[in-house]
Amino acid sequence: MAIFVMGLAGGPQSLTLAAWNDIVAAERVCLGSDNADLSAFLESHGKKYEAWRGLSPQERAVRLTEKEEENVVYIAERLPLELDETANLLKGKAAFSCPGLLDYVAEQVGERFARGALYLWTETVQGVNPELPNLLWGPVTEDALAVLRWNYPAGYLCKACYNLGGCREQIRDVDLRALEVGALSFIYLPPAGCTDSGKKLQELERVMARLRGEEGCPWDRQQTLASLQPYLIEEAYEVLDAIAQKDPASHCEELGDVLLQIVFQSRITAEQGKFSLADVIASETAKMIRRHPHVFGDSTVSSVEGVLVNWEKIKAQERAGKKRKSLLDGIPKGLPALARAYKVQDKAARVGFQWDDVSGAIAKVKEELQEFKEALEAKEQAAIEEEFGDLLFSLVNVARYLAVYPEVALNKTVGKFERRFRYIEEHADKSLEELGLEEMDKLWDEAKALE
Repeated sequence: MAIFVMGLAGGPQSLTLAAWNDIVAAERVCLGSDNADLSAFLESHGKKYEAWRGLSPQERAVRLTEKEEENVVYIAERLPLELDETANLLKGKAAFSCPGLLDYVAEQVGERFARGALYLWTETVQGVNPELPNLLWGPVTEDALAVLRWNYPAGYLCKACYNLGGCREQIRDVDLRALEVGALSFIYLPPAGCTDSGKKLQELERVMARLRGEEGCPWDRQQTLASLQPYLIEEAYEVLDAIAQKDPASHCEELGDVLLQIVFQSRITAEQGKFSLADVIASETAKMIRRHPHVFGDSTVSSVEGVLVNWEKIKAQERAGKKRKSLLDGIPKGLPALARAYKVQDKAARVGFQWDDVSGAIAKVKEELQEFKEALEAKEQAAIEEEFGDLLFSLVNVARYLAVYPEVALNKTVGKFERRFRYIEEHADKSLEELGLEEMDKLWDEAKALE
């Protein structure tokens, strides 16, 4: 009996003649991983095989050695073979067709891989770290390339190996965004360092550290998390205003002001030994990857609604063990009332607490409007306030069904009112106190016609 352990980077085009002869002569061929191209190739040549994707390394080793009279070929799950657990279990019992592959690859790409290098496969590519050397072993898929392109900057060059071990083997520097999957055996990704935006963020962090330093700015050194709260709220609203004004330059500036608040607060917490800006970024990056398994994992969703349902399930799993008694826990009490109402209704809707369509929400508005009128007729101030709140709440629900964010919609209306009222002020031929309502309405209509 002979056991042959082969490493195959890619599809059948990577098979050498000697390796193919061993496969043809073997009574059993066992595939350690799913490889559609290789499977199809074996079937086209009438060669039967066993797919062992679901077996543990220990089970594979037992099955490979249980029949002494058979010649067996095991095509490893992992490359290089030094990293395949089944191959390690078979040392001394099997012949290896590509030992020392890691050394060979290192020589070919001109790098000696440090201990910190990451060895990735298609199913683990989400773990790529651009700050370290990374090796992605074949077969490389388009989905895996998409993950890499998302993590590395434009113009990034990697070393791509095609047809590893074959007569047409080729290793060359290629722009990551120009890579083609066909015959691609592995990719070597040297450390990328910081992207341009990363460098700029580090510059801003250094500026803030100096402002907070002993020889920095007295005002910046005096600030606390509590004193900065109003500025964060103010800057967020200024971003919304810049968006509404459709002013890209202002939008860019206001986003920068929000970013400054994040850097500012992170600097204070770092000084307190709590967390740093890097912790903030790493936490949010991990959260986004974790909450999008349909992009970075093997989950599948068919609609936006499916994404939102998944999102809530993942958040619930993250909260496991935390003291939250309600789905509504975690909605900030300090949100503006319209935004808070929208958030509360949206949370409830995600578990089915809503009407089938907007008609139910509109009927509720009519009901609340009638109750408000009844409170007015009764001249009961407490009831008037309560019913007015109910009416607003029901209108927010209508907005939610129509994908209208009430805070934004109301802000636009307030802006429209301001523009028209300023027109009245500018075009009135006497003071507003002397101007009658009819004259004001006429100027209002003029302003409206100009929009």
